[in-house]
Amino acid sequence: MADEPKSRPDDIQGILSDLDDILSDLGSAAGPAPANPPKPTAPSGAEVPPPLAVEKRPTAPSGAEVPPPLAVEKRLTEPPKPAAVPPPADIPAGTPKDQIRRVAYIHTASCVEAKDSFAAFLSSAARTISKKPLFLREVLSLEVANASDPNAVLEKARQAKAVAVLAVTDGWSQAKSDELSEACARAGVLFRGVPPGDVQKKATAVDVIVDMMLLPGES
Repeated sequence: MADEPKSRPDDIQGILSDLDDILSDLGSAAGPAPANPPKPTAPSGAEVPPPLAVEKRPTAPSGAEVPPPLAVEKRLTEPPKPAAVPPPADIPAGTPKDQIRRVAYIHTASCVEAKDSFAAFLSSAARTISKKPLFLREVLSLEVANASDPNAVLEKARQAKAVAVLAVTDGWSQAKSDELSEACARAGVLFRGVPPGDVQKKATAVDVIVDMMLLPGES
């Protein structure tokens, strides 16, 4: 049996060339590689927007974050709060007692701010209206209602050694006010009722201060 001829180098080179052709054909069938990766899609098939498409919140020039529009709108639409009425200045040390008047204020629930405004205005006016300044010391601030007993109100004022009871009320019955006025008259205590709308009127302050000038000073 004759020996098989040995493979020649040119045969090996031909086999390698055939393999290159096969691999090239497979690559062509698969198609060229995409230049960019496909965009992800949502489960429904809708295209997901790229990250840069997400809206960014604007920032102030200084870098501080600008509040959202709803916060800005709320701040612009909120009504301004009423300015607080400053309390009356303290009575200077060494003030003669005959220039000091002890005052009790009463008010209804809706007139707290009006009462504070009246107390501050009256205290300031008392120091400037008369030639001899008067200094008002607020010794009682009491809220009253239609269930309040006028005699009990007077008793609290007397316990505080008040020489005047000033009432700033709205909705308090006239009968209660008249009863308190009569009780104060019997006890020698000045009583004045002031409507909320008159607490900043100079005529009202002058009327009250003139009567206070005749009252005894602080003991």
